Amino acid sequence: VSGVSNYQVLSLDINKASGIATLLGDMNLSRNLTVTQGTVDATGLDLKLTGGTAMIDGAIGPIRKLNFDTTTGTKTINGNLNVAGDVSIINAVTINGGEIRVGGNLTGTDGDVGGTTKWLLNGSGDQTIDVADLSDGDLTINKGSGVVSLDNNLVLNGAGQNVELAAGI
Repeated sequence: VSGVSNYQVLSLDINKASGIATLLGDMNLSRNLTVTQGTVDATGLDLKLTGGTAMIDGAIGPIRKLNFDTTTGTKTINGNLNVAGDVSIINAVTINGGEIRVGGNLTGTDGDVGGTTKWLLNGSGDQTIDVADLSDGDLTINKGSGVVSLDNNLVLNGAGQNVELAAGI
């Protein structure tokens, strides 16, 4: 999918027996993005989750940017989602499952994010955490180079929620 800027997709199922499916541009996703079969190049994709209940499932990524901006529903990440750039949480409600691996900055204004999704900051350069709240999964910082800086207080309010500072602090 290319050549279109800021396009709206209800659901997308990629089932490609051979070759590479390439996703580019700004995609507003209302429901599900699923890879049933095939290889997906999403390095040029800025993904914005805008719908109520949405799911990302299958071998996708890394994507360029990820933005949560919806006031209803649960977002589900099955497996690991690699984001080369920034992740922004404007409105998310609940983010469940999997792990979001962030190569850029982690920002957000939603002060009440629920869910179980884990977060990993692993970018090669300096990174910033500036969020009002994260889902209640663990937060890990594991960087080969660069450092992670907190721009504001980090709220950790999930029962059993852990922070692991492995490298790059």
